[in-house]
Amino acid sequence: MMNSCSGGLGLLTFYLLLFTESNVSSWAWTHHQWTSHFQPSSRRTLLESKTCHPWSNFRPQRLEVFEKEDANVMFSSQNEMMEAPEQSCELSSVKFGILISSFTESMTSTSTLEFLKYSLASLLTMDMVQMIQKDIEQSVMYSPCQGPNMELLDKLQEGDTLLLEYTDVERREEKTQSMLEFLGGRNLELRVLYIPTAMYALNPNSSNTPGKQRQRARADGKKRRNQLILGIQELFQNDVHLNLDILAVTLDFDDGSIKQPIGSQDASKFPKTGVEALTSWEPHVIYVEGGNTFWLHHCMVKGEEDWMHLIKIACCCHGLLNNNGETEASQGHRRRPALYIGKSAGAIVAGKYVETATWKGWDDPSVVPGKETYEAWKGILGMDLVGGASFFPHMSDDWVQTVQEKTRDMMLPSSDDKVICLQEADACCISIEASNQQQVLLSSPSLVDKC
Repeated sequence: MMNSCSGGLGLLTFYLLLFTESNVSSWAWTHHQWTSHFQPSSRRTLLESKTCHPWSNFRPQRLEVFEKEDANVMFSSQNEMMEAPEQSCELSSVKFGILISSFTESMTSTSTLEFLKYSLASLLTMDMVQMIQKDIEQSVMYSPCQGPNMELLDKLQEGDTLLLEYTDVERREEKTQSMLEFLGGRNLELRVLYIPTAMYALNPNSSNTPGKQRQRARADGKKRRNQLILGIQELFQNDVHLNLDILAVTLDFDDGSIKQPIGSQDASKFPKTGVEALTSWEPHVIYVEGGNTFWLHHCMVKGEEDWMHLIKIACCCHGLLNNNGETEASQGHRRRPALYIGKSAGAIVAGKYVETATWKGWDDPSVVPGKETYEAWKGILGMDLVGGASFFPHMSDDWVQTVQEKTRDMMLPSSDDKVICLQEADACCISIEASNQQQVLLSSPSLVDKC
């Protein structure tokens, strides 16, 4: 028996070494993708539009693409490749993002839906890789003499290959299908965090009472959230091999409350607090609704939670996070990023500066104590999720002169800082790919440059 046990320990040591070596690529991917050491890398930002913009000096008749170093957005007024300096990703770059003016118009184009499906498939694949890693660890623990399950090791390698592979625009649909096939056979959850805070700003000129206004806004928000969930369900309706449950909750930044859970009768599947919703619940989608930009920004920064910081952690490549939203490796657990979708006000706060919300005069700043005038919002910072870019949604010919004048008045401090205009049908889609490229290709008729 002693000899058998000794041989078993030797075999266990051998298999543990085999497991460690087999997981080098997987762990390297986990560290590479989910931590702040994600460099060098490139970001692809797709400014997807159904039509070319008449106010542009250059109007390429194709999908507009530019690439940039993930921590440094570089712009040019010409379509060209440029070298980007090496910098680290310090909570400044969303892994996946979609910024829009209108859900009904922006999220119905083929290219935007394709990008949305690709993003969600990528995030679910990250989840699957982590599940397989846990299964392999368990197989070693429970069957030490047999070692890790080789089928699982092959599956793990397949997932690593999919996630590490650089994907250009032309191959995105093909890779999406490969990831969905990889996901087949498992019951998966896709978690959606819907944030309608911008809609909840009270209108002092309304004939309705504050209570009536809030009631109506919450009902409208629930309707819009259901529209989002339905859109995601329709994305995957033809993928019969995919077993996907969609869970969703609503978070109000004003009071940090979680409401309207949907997708399961099991209460344990949902977060109890807003901080938990952005941290340990690990949402796949963080959707920030449109409305009053000033109220949204106010609610994001007024409390102790620091919602801006939590969103940046959830979306910007950091992989170690504890339940208090602290990035402490000693207490943290490894996580994958979330897809950030910002509509109108949600797109503006994703930019470097939020003062673009003052240009139309649509939003009422008087809802924010101490910042009741448009002048008070000059220079106010947003989350800066796209490396220096600010956003001006609902762009049309009527606003060309205004945008040109206001952009000059902003006196942007860096040559990297620009304003990206979004028409109703536009979508600015951002992704960081697993690539060592450090170049920028700009072909963006929506970009306001040196107006």
